[in-house]
Amino acid sequence: MSDLVAREADTFLDEFLRAAVHDVGGPLNQVRALAGLLCEQHKHALGEDGERLCEYIETAAARASAVVEAIQGYLNVPGEPAAETLEVADVFETAKAELGEEIPNSKAVVTTEAAGRVKGDRQMLIALVRELLGNAIRFRRAEGAVVRITAKRGDRWLECSVLDNGIGIPAEKAEIVFKPLKKLNGFEYPGAGMGLAVARRIVKAHGGRIWIEAGAHCGTDVRFTLPAAD
Repeated sequence: MSDLVAREADTFLDEFLRAAVHDVGGPLNQVRALAGLLCEQHKHALGEDGERLCEYIETAAARASAVVEAIQGYLNVPGEPAAETLEVADVFETAKAELGEEIPNSKAVVTTEAAGRVKGDRQMLIALVRELLGNAIRFRRAEGAVVRITAKRGDRWLECSVLDNGIGIPAEKAEIVFKPLKKLNGFEYPGAGMGLAVARRIVKAHGGRIWIEAGAHCGTDVRFTLPAAD
């Protein structure tokens, strides 16, 4: 696919998603409000089956709202990020800290190894690493997540890696997972299928690229490049 065709496809997708968020968001909020009112005031009158249906409605509406919010977050990624000089180690550690209790509560082991500086938007890059780290923790195996985040310097780029021991991504799905709203595991795991799409959008805004590295023994190795600051 040529760069021109790819840009046109991205523009069309953005326009479609913006229209969908606009057209669906308002009615969805009304459905949630009315369903909440119905369940609050008349749940007991509806009987046991009615109470169960109310729970289903509330769960489904909350899930739909989460999808709309995730799409909005994707669309809100700036196309022209700030060009700050950042210590990549600080970006990694701040992303870890922003996950709060999620790391200790999941008993995940997260290590970072990075040196050097990167040129980019601090908040966007923290969000990028936070999203990838959150995915690594979310899609873990029963024995718990072990995640290693690294960066190494090339000629003009830093190549970063978020390597985990989780459930992995099939090789044939390694590209499609970066498309918006693509979930490989249905509702078995939480999320709207937008995380890797947001990650790619952030990386592309910085002129880099992101991919799933082939050949990982187990788990997933997400690689991405960012412009080096010096």
